[in-house]
Amino acid sequence: MKRILPLLPLLTAALVSFSAQAQRPTQPAKNVVVGAATGTALLLNFTPGDGIGRTISMVRVGSPTAAPLALQPRDSVAYPISADYGAGPQAGGGWVVANTPLDIVVLAGLVNASWYQVQITEYNGSEAQPLFAPPVKSLRVVLNSSATTVLASPTLDVAAPLASVALNAWPNPVRPGESVQVIGPQTQQLTASWVSAAGQLLPAPAQARPNGVSVATPAQPGLYLLRLIDRQGQLVATTRIHVQQ
Repeated sequence: MKRILPLLPLLTAALVSFSAQAQRPTQPAKNVVVGAATGTALLLNFTPGDGIGRTISMVRVGSPTAAPLALQPRDSVAYPISADYGAGPQAGGGWVVANTPLDIVVLAGLVNASWYQVQITEYNGSEAQPLFAPPVKSLRVVLNSSATTVLASPTLDVAAPLASVALNAWPNPVRPGESVQVIGPQTQQLTASWVSAAGQLLPAPAQARPNGVSVATPAQPGLYLLRLIDRQGQLVATTRIHVQQ
């Protein structure tokens, strides 16, 4: 008995650790917004599920009605934080292109005017030893570098390009530090933020105008997405803006 008692704390700790790691996430990501960051990159913004992190896996498909492929990542496999499409590890019939605790990611190395199947999979545990949620519905998106505005989708079950919203932003291109005038219905009730092509979130100071809002642009030239957010914190729309000298 004396030999067994010292082992009890170790056994208890092991059981507690196993129990914590064995809890798979149950709530998937939702409210996905898709934007064209560049001609070869997509930006995804979404409401995370109940995991400590999530991977994004994707595969190029021929059309929005092509048969879906399995994109489920594997438990206990460490996936990279980011990778160009086709350069990272495989997940089912596709590739893992991101591993993030955040709600926004840029997916690079894509082909313009092409359809992709995308899956966001929540996980618990750790980046080195992830325990993934069961397979979820995937997203069908088309990369179109001429699309500047997209609308939030209520679920991941999307089988067509996302619809546009009535939103006008000018001037575009704009010089660094100047303001963009955003005109559209109820824009005065929205707040704004910028997202760089690298996925960095930046503040967007805004002032109300009679027909919309005036938003100050970032100081550094580049391609940005202007995000509009409602009073409940939900992403409503994104518009691509070129900031150049």
